[in-house]
Amino acid sequence: MKLFESIINQTATPGQAILLLLVSVAIGVVFGLVYCLLKQKDGYFKDVPITLAVFPFIVCGLTLAISALTYAYTGDIATVRFGRLSVALVTAFAMLKFRSQQRTTEDLTYLFGITGAALIIGMGYLWFGLVIFGILTVLIIALYKLGYPLLSKRNLNLKVTIPEDLNYEHVFDDIFKKYTKYNHLTKVKTSDMGTMFVLNFEIILKPDVSTKEFIDEIRERNGNLNVVLTVKKYTTIE
Repeated sequence: MKLFESIINQTATPGQAILLLLVSVAIGVVFGLVYCLLKQKDGYFKDVPITLAVFPFIVCGLTLAISALTYAYTGDIATVRFGRLSVALVTAFAMLKFRSQQRTTEDLTYLFGITGAALIIGMGYLWFGLVIFGILTVLIIALYKLGYPLLSKRNLNLKVTIPEDLNYEHVFDDIFKKYTKYNHLTKVKTSDMGTMFVLNFEIILKPDVSTKEFIDEIRERNGNLNVVLTVKKYTTIE
């Protein structure tokens, strides 16, 4: 069978529909397992792998149903293709809602990728959809194995609590000059009935500096109050 040849002529037969739905379930489950294995150290929202496993089945089913209904009512292949485009647009809006929750762009990339493969499969391009799925899976695994996500590990978020009598605008200037290449105060708020300031900084550490020594000097300056250094989205050093 040719790579860019659909197994569906006009509308899917029951056998073809079952085959495509089963394949969409299979790629969703496999992709969800890959996500869990790669993210187990960082942690993840438990609904993400469930979404990755189920969403391809829904997308494929909708694509098949819309194609069948539009062809039954119009008998026009062009209208069928427009119906498939409508499914793609609805899917995109659903993923935007998913992104409005607390998620990372990486999670959205997983969902976009598996949804694209499911749409292709739902249109009958079985082998092309499987090729896209295979390339996407291998690419994501390769990026993790090569350490690609760790290239920005020294770009950090620093959260420091200080007493109200300290001048938060310049209190850490000398420490930042010693340990960081870049620092920027992004947020200030009060806590404990106004007796404390909570400061949030974006920082980039210099190469080869000790994170522990950096935190120790911050603690000496703020009177051993709370210090949180966010290394990755789900991992913190306190």
